[in-house]
Amino acid sequence: MKNKYTLAIILLSLFCNSAIAQTTNEEETTELTLDELSSPNLPAFTILGLNPTEVNKPTTARALALSFANSFENKGLASDLALEFTPFWFAKHSNMTFNDYFYKPALDTMRFGHFIKSVGNNIKQTSSFSFATSAVKDDSLGARNVSGGLRFQLLAGKPTDEFLEMHNLIKENDEEDWILEQMQEDNISSLKQLYHSIDSLAKLRVSINLSYKKLPEDKQKEVSTRIAKRIRKNISKQLKENDDVTAEDIASELKRLLEHSDEIQKENIKKLQDKAISSRRGWIWEMAAASSLLLPTNDLEYSFGNDWAIWTTLTYRSNNQKNDFSIMARRTGNFQNTSTTNTDAGLSYIFSGKKFSITFEGILRNYTNQFMIQATTGESYLITKSNYTNKFAFSAQYKLMDYINISASVGKDYDNTYTTNGNLFTLINLNMILPQKQTVSAN
Repeated sequence: MKNKYTLAIILLSLFCNSAIAQTTNEEETTELTLDELSSPNLPAFTILGLNPTEVNKPTTARALALSFANSFENKGLASDLALEFTPFWFAKHSNMTFNDYFYKPALDTMRFGHFIKSVGNNIKQTSSFSFATSAVKDDSLGARNVSGGLRFQLLAGKPTDEFLEMHNLIKENDEEDWILEQMQEDNISSLKQLYHSIDSLAKLRVSINLSYKKLPEDKQKEVSTRIAKRIRKNISKQLKENDDVTAEDIASELKRLLEHSDEIQKENIKKLQDKAISSRRGWIWEMAAASSLLLPTNDLEYSFGNDWAIWTTLTYRSNNQKNDFSIMARRTGNFQNTSTTNTDAGLSYIFSGKKFSITFEGILRNYTNQFMIQATTGESYLITKSNYTNKFAFSAQYKLMDYINISASVGKDYDNTYTTNGNLFTLINLNMILPQKQTVSAN
């Protein structure tokens, strides 16, 4: 019997979706935040109000199984667990190209079947599951809160033009390296033979490369011509002006070109890292939901549902990464108090400069309460009471130094039983961030 409940807890954690926990009592409001329209990166933690400093992120199925095994103590769950994983990346995808991962057909140029396939790929690649536990404060029975979440993207956007430009430079530089290495194996003794070898190897490289193979023939020719032209341009002036070129001269020049190419590649990779590899532009559509359980005695055989939420967020991000427009729809409730639900709709805009950012968000909330009344005749009636409230916030942040910024916010929180047509707030913060040295792999 215990195994059955253990499995039920794990399955709930894996298949519930991610969201921000919302209070479902009309007389209470949620904690004041200025980013309610953004999906949380770690949804299972957000619904419990957690902000863990260390998150276990297993990258294999075996590591995931061990993480779940370590989460149990005696017959209950350990406290302060934080687990997040993306199943698609457990396996190696050696045949996946840059285009397979980043490029998606334009909505106005592709067939419906292509669109469905594209959405399916996005869901597979971005589905992220999270699992969290926390101890209930001031509880002597060892009660636990348990939550599970999932978020995924239907539309994942596209890489920015700046990122694509840097990627293309790295890719073409890699093609040049391959051509130069192939020519080193040949005994080239004349400049004419060298140029002919460059042209033929450039065509061959493009024709066998998976990324280029899908391009039309005229595009393949354009790419191979561009690569060959760059190699020709980099050949030393001294070699071009030498009427008596020897095989040793050409071998020395090929070695120099390879060394030069390696230096250029290092610079390109550094620039690519600075552009933020994960940056996307265009339409990004995310679905998310979450739910939580309460284990009053930390016994897996005795639990009941707590908060739940589900939402969708559609964002358009400009190519320069400075403008974000988002619309959001969300529904929240509580398994124990099924008579009360919240339905939210919101808009947000974020403008980001080099040293500052400006944010506006507004949310319209409909909170619905259902209750029974008894008439004088003895008959009972179900009454539904529906009211609207709203919240909006305007904030600005300015970077004073590398690790110090100042922010100010003004807005209005949700109305409740005690406060209506008011509930204004202002915040001024001075934030200091301790520097952390971070590295990005060049592989």
